Order: sequence, then structure tokens, then C-alpha cells
Amino acid sequence: MSLSELKQRAVTDLRGAWTRARTEPTGAYAQNTYLTNRASKAQNVRFDGGRIIGRDGFLAGLMATGKMTMMYQWLSFSASVTGAGVPQNFLITFENGAIRYRNLYFAYETTAEAIANAYGATVVEAADRLYVSTYTSGFTGATEVRILYPYAGAGYDNIDKAFMGPMSVVPTFTEPYAGETTVGLHKWGYIVTSRSGSQLKPSPYSAAIFSPAIFTTAGDMTVRMTISATWPDDAAFVSAIMTTAENLEKFFIVPGTELAVIPGQFYPVQLDISIADEVLEASATEITEYFDYMSRYSDGTGPFQPFNLAQLGRRIAYFVGNHVYISDQDDYERVTEAQHVLQVPGERWLVTACHIRGVNYFFGPKWTYAAVDNEDVPVLWAAPYSVSQSQGTTAIHGVCVNTSGDIAWVANEVGLWEFHGAYDAIPVSDMNEPEWRRINWGQARLSLWIVDDPIGQRVMVYAPLDGATVNTHRLTWSYARGRGPTQVDFSIDTLPAGSACMVREATSERSRLWQGPNGATPIQVEDPTAFADVTLPIVSIWESGEVFKRRKEASSIDMKVQTIETKAKGVGMLRTRVYEASRNLYEDLATNMLQDLPRDAIEMGCDVMSHDATVEFKTTQAGERMDIGDFTVFYVPWLTNR
Repeated sequence: MSLSELKQRAVTDLRGAWTRARTEPTGAYAQNTYLTNRASKAQNVRFDGGRIIGRDGFLAGLMATGKMTMMYQWLSFSASVTGAGVPQNFLITFENGAIRYRNLYFAYETTAEAIANAYGATVVEAADRLYVSTYTSGFTGATEVRILYPYAGAGYDNIDKAFMGPMSVVPTFTEPYAGETTVGLHKWGYIVTSRSGSQLKPSPYSAAIFSPAIFTTAGDMTVRMTISATWPDDAAFVSAIMTTAENLEKFFIVPGTELAVIPGQFYPVQLDISIADEVLEASATEITEYFDYMSRYSDGTGPFQPFNLAQLGRRIAYFVGNHVYISDQDDYERVTEAQHVLQVPGERWLVTACHIRGVNYFFGPKWTYAAVDNEDVPVLWAAPYSVSQSQGTTAIHGVCVNTSGDIAWVANEVGLWEFHGAYDAIPVSDMNEPEWRRINWGQARLSLWIVDDPIGQRVMVYAPLDGATVNTHRLTWSYARGRGPTQVDFSIDTLPAGSACMVREATSERSRLWQGPNGATPIQVEDPTAFADVTLPIVSIWESGEVFKRRKEASSIDMKVQTIETKAKGVGMLRTRVYEASRNLYEDLATNMLQDLPRDAIEMGCDVMSHDATVEFKTTQAGERMDIGDFTVFYVPWLTNR
């Protein structure tokens, strides 16, 4: 019998997987897919205009020192090292228990600092520096916030603790020559500016109490303040502070007294002060509020140890349980207990936050709140209002702002959501609920990782599946045709990675996906010419929906499949199988050699009789990649009940 004598059904515009079983309204028979061109299984494939293609593989990149639970590309500038305007391209990671940085321009890498008991890290880029928090497997902050600077090469100390505290050294005073300082008793001190540019509590402190020096000037003299100190490792400048003779409780920074210090070394500094009280009051910065700023204590420990950071417009949010400390605008270390704490109703636990179109959104395990920045201190913002009392996230990295900045992806136990200031009725992952339910959320709250790829128009979720304690798979949704749950195309990819990000490479200036490994193996770099994951084969599978859908449990007619014809190209061998009777029976069809150029349709004989028939295309060996455009099923109706 020739093909022209058979009935045929063409399946075109091949799409991603719908794996959630649904019962059709007109019958009791559960269907995995309503549409034959929607896959019942899509694994390690990508989607291109209705074609199914084996996904790109990965090349071996830079070697990791251990499990890489955080990866971030930092494009910055370093005037002190490479000259003004010269870009720096850093890959910042948390691996093998340490903060590491790699300069991708100069191929230099080093460990900035090892952090005991830390599982992972979060980062926020602000001005010319990077703020880093680390967290333990117990969901607490591992240590104080760190600050990274864009210095390249050996010999540069490029990491500090944030929130530099006051010093205890008491200055001494002389009056070496004439000047304009007002006669009388004044209180004196000094304030140190950190390398990050922050000025917090003034010095000197003794036993956690500000203890200013007292010196009486003879009048019309220059007062010389001498500070003989070993300066903190993160100190950059020092300035004198003083009161007027009439008000000994109000301190001012004395203009024109700022001098550089040598951090980490003993270095005497002399600050010459010649200013009348009326000029001081009229022109100097008054620092009463500085005494309330939170800072490190005398033992070097920080005011808090956040487990997460988030960038909220021109501020940084520090997460400490049900407290979120939110900095001043553009001064990221200025926080106070009284003015800068945000709490939601009921003092609920908050995990992370994002900033979308001028609104700050805060996410907890089962709730989401919004707060609008009125450019005042956070305590004077309008009270946070509820967005959802059922949706949020427990994952530290469970929110990822889309590159366009108008939406965020939110991952929680229910699914992956498109968040645009509100949640849709159903998640983006709705048609792939069986795969999503495989996520081990006990571990995912620490390890889950989301990457948005605007060039490839896809969102990728790296997660631990089936009870795993590290990320074992990548769940990928292509949103080239839209971001709705019935518009996206889904593939489950066997890609274990502790973290990932899109990296603009130093030489090519193109952006590619880099994946951080779960052990001391190379970073993986996605490449369209790679037909394997370094050396591991990519098993690409696309299996159709039911070619002939049974509308009722009992049916009088089956379909006898005679031939499968497909338009395919690629590299290596294409393996085709037809399943019947809900996958309990199958028939392997002929294995065919693929070629890279478009070719005539491949015909494969078949002898399958079932309403439930599905067609599977597969590659299994390293160096293979399939590209399926469409396929046609040739069949005859087969009467079973007469």
C-alpha cells in the first residue's frame, strides 16, 4: 500500500512540554496534552519557530575550586589601577566556602576571603563597589557584610568589612601659632571616612560610649589636634570634629581638616583647626544624627549579620529575619535602629525583595508586601501594603528581576510566577506541575537559582530534584511567544549547577550563559558549537502528545500507524520510537543518519495500533544534535468493536 492511499496527519509547529494531566470536559479520559504538537516530554531541547533542536552544549571554562553557590558578573571601573574609564570585567563567586574574584580581562583570579560555616552569598552592586552577604545552611547570616572593590592583580587588598566603627585613640592638642579659633572650652574628636566613602560614628569611643576630648583654647589661635594611631584596615581619611564654646553638645565636622591616613599602619596625623564659632555654625556639617548610625563594635563584629541583600533603587536592604534594615539613599552603610527598619504587619519573616517601576516589593514564605520610597527615611514611608497573603518565596535567590526591569520571576512551592506588582491566577509553570513538584524545597531555599536570558528569551531555574541536596536540573521556559503558562515552551534539562549567570565575555564582548559547578570542576560555558556538556553526551528527547486523542474511555475505532515521516537535519543519529497504550508498549523505528543540511523527508515504517500513540525523537551520543521541523503520521482506521 502506498502512502498516498493512507490517511495522514501532519504535526507542525512543534512546541514545548505540557506534562500536567487534565481531564477533558466532554469525557473522563485524562489527557496529558490537548494538542499533538505539544510535547508530552521535552528534555534537553530548545525551541526555534516551531522547530525542536537539541540544546546547546557547554565548553570547559575556568576551573572552580569547589561547589559554586553564587555567581555574579561585575562590570566596573578602577581609576587607581588601570586608569579612568578603563573597564574591569570581574566574575565574583562564592565557591568552596570563600568569596573569589576573577578578572576576565587580565586572566587573574584569587580568593578575597574565606568565610567559615557559609553556604552561599548574595551581592548588590552600588557605586564603584560590591556589597556581599553570606548565609549558612541554617538560613542565618554567616558573618558581617563585606565590600569588594574593583582592584585587579596581586598585591591589592580589595575587601573590607562594612560599617566601620569608631576608634578609641584620644587625640592630644597644642596651639602652635595664631589663628581664629574662638576662646573657651570646646569638646573635640574626629571622624574617619572608610574606603567605601562612608562616615558613621565619630571617635573616640571608650567602653561603647563616645568620650570626646576637652581642650580650652586661649582664643585667636590655631589648635593642632594630633592623633597617633594605628588606623583601621578600611580607613581612608580623617577629619576633626568640635563643638562651639557655647554649646558643648552639638558637634560639627571642621571644614578643611580632612587628611588621608595609611590603613593598617601606625601613622600620626596632625589636623590644624582655625575657625571661629560663628563660622563653624554657619558653614560646617552638623553631625548629631551620626551618633545613631549603626557600626561595628570594638571587637570588629558588625551591628548585624544579614543572610540576604537586595537593591532597592538607590538603597540597599539588609535582611535579618523579620527586620529589614534599609539604608539612606546613595549612602549604603547609613542605617539606624530607629529610622531605617522596615517591618510588615505581624512582624512577619521577610526573605528577599526587588524594585520594579519605583515600587519596593518584599517577599516572605507565604506573603508579599509593597512599600513606596518617598525619599525620606524608611520609618516615614507609608505603611507597607499587602500584595498577596498566599504567595511569596522561601528561597534566598527565589526572586529574579527580568532584564527589562518591568517584571520579576518568583519561585515558590506552587510554581514559577511572573510578578508585575501582582501575581497572575496561575503560575507560568502550571502546565509542568509534575516536574515542579519534584523540587526539594528544604534545600532549594538555599540553592535554587534563577537566570533570565533576554537574548535567548528564556528563564531558567536551577533546582535540586527528587530529594537531592545540590541543584541537579535546569527547568527552562522559552518565552519567545509570550510569558503566559500556555504560551511558554518548557524543557527539563539535566544540568547540575550550583549557580549561573549571563556573562559578557572580555574578548568577544558577547553575552553567554556560564554555569558554576557543584564541585572542583571547570565552569561550563554555553556554546552553539558544543554538541556535548564538556565530555558528557546530551540526551535530547522530544515526544509528541497523543496523535489520536480518545474522547471517551471506550471507543470503537483504533488507529493503525503504518509510517512516520519527518523532516529533520542535524549531526549524528536520530532514534525514533512510537509508544502506544499509555507508553506500556512501543516500537523502535529505523535509526537514521542526520546531516547538517535540509534533506528530504525520512520515512520510517511502523506497525502500532492505538489511540494513545505518541512519537518520540531522540539523540543519545556525544556529538549528536537533532533539528526536527515537523512530522506526519500515515495511518488507517482499525475497527475493534463490530
